[in-house]
Amino acid sequence: MTVEEIKRDLPMPKLLEQYGIKIRRGNMCSCPFHGADKHPSMKVYKDGVKCFTCGFSGDVFGFYQEMEHCDFKTAFKALGGGYSNNENTRRMRHDAFARKKAERERREAEEKRFFLTLTEAMGMCDMADDACEIFSDDWAYLIQARDWLNYCYELKFIEGKEINEIDVYRKCREVRRRFLAIG
Repeated sequence: MTVEEIKRDLPMPKLLEQYGIKIRRGNMCSCPFHGADKHPSMKVYKDGVKCFTCGFSGDVFGFYQEMEHCDFKTAFKALGGGYSNNENTRRMRHDAFARKKAERERREAEEKRFFLTLTEAMGMCDMADDACEIFSDDWAYLIQARDWLNYCYELKFIEGKEINEIDVYRKCREVRRRFLAIG
């Protein structure tokens, strides 16, 4: 049961009856927390009490804690509460956080791999003048690929726009194949 369910199912007058405290006319009773009252000094409400002599006020949990000299956790369990739902909720939140973290790390690793593949291909294209004969088919392809890869790099990493990474990977593979075939 939750705190709200306990408060709903165990109204203050019912708890006082369990302790043998009689509620008199006007919803008043003798306060058990200070010396004997000639006249009742504690006002009883549905969800709590207030003593006008000693100043104690509280709900069913506070009253139980004061009567039994215990902490809230003990009072909560004694009045029918349970923490299993909270533990399950905490575990579910932890699992969701772990999944999000793993997904974020996977995306970061993929982003790094994409960046390295793209910059390697751009470097190969930049070496086209030294690697192959000028105006050959391979040279023309690498120069054209260099311009396109630079454009993709600017879109993704400078402007932050989405690009078709599959096409970029294909182009990078072809650049690598042609560049390595030259040497």
